[in-house]
Amino acid sequence: MTATPLISVIIPVYSGTHLLSRAIDSALCQEVPLEVIVINDCSPENVDTVMVPYLERVIYLKNEQNLGAAESRNRGIRHAHGKYIAFLDADDYWLEGKLAAQLAVLEETGAVLCATARELIRPNGTLVGRVIPVSEVITY
Repeated sequence: MTATPLISVIIPVYSGTHLLSRAIDSALCQEVPLEVIVINDCSPENVDTVMVPYLERVIYLKNEQNLGAAESRNRGIRHAHGKYIAFLDADDYWLEGKLAAQLAVLEETGAVLCATARELIRPNGTLVGRVIPVSEVITY
């Protein structure tokens, strides 16, 4: 966590704590100024134990009641200090350089939203062999 984060990484978690460390580590290894915010959405699993080694580097919030992923993300946004927000699910991870590449595109184009394709993996971490692309331009 830096004093002036450029990007706030929001990670809601309800279950899948066995994958949470991988998600957090993949965010922390990004080479951009960032803060990581983990929101425990009343998980039935022991998220507190997983979070112990990260408490000095990560903001850890606990919901008083289960709010769901969307509202947990919103809560994380309310605590965020970054210029940009990046969402990472607790059972996902990023490759090195992902945020730097997205940041370069955002700053070069002046875009306000940047999304990347995603590659599906099995619960054991092996690749499925399927990549879900995103359109170059998204309109709503």
